Amino acid sequence: WRYRARLEPSNASSYNSRGLVHDKLGSLDQALDDFTAAIELEPGNAIYSHNRGYCFRNKGEYARAVADYSQAIELNPWNATAFNNRGYARRKLGELAGAVEDYTRSLDLQPDSVKSLNNRGYCHAKLG
Repeated sequence: WRYRARLEPSNASSYNSRGLVHDKLGSLDQALDDFTAAIELEPGNAIYSHNRGYCFRNKGEYARAVADYSQAIELNPWNATAFNNRGYARRKLGELAGAVEDYTRSLDLQPDSVKSLNNRGYCHAKLG
């Protein structure tokens, strides 16, 4: 991936792909650099914002994750996974009501999502 990004420095997909590899390897700062480069090259690509949000989530930077997931949702409001992941980050920030809203929207889009259903149930239990 490093070689491809060097050959095609204006190809956002190259940076996104390398970012995914770095994320899997636990090189989160390098992954963030690559996802940011991809976003700068193609700011309208929801996948790149989502992937950077997931990387921030992996780093425990939940507010930054929420911001990126929100951008991804603005660009593609039909992505159930983005709503589920934003709900998780909001839950970690203690924003349980907002998390419930995100999990509910995720379920509207993907009714068979056991993950979103379980996450929403957890938040309802915490809310009382």
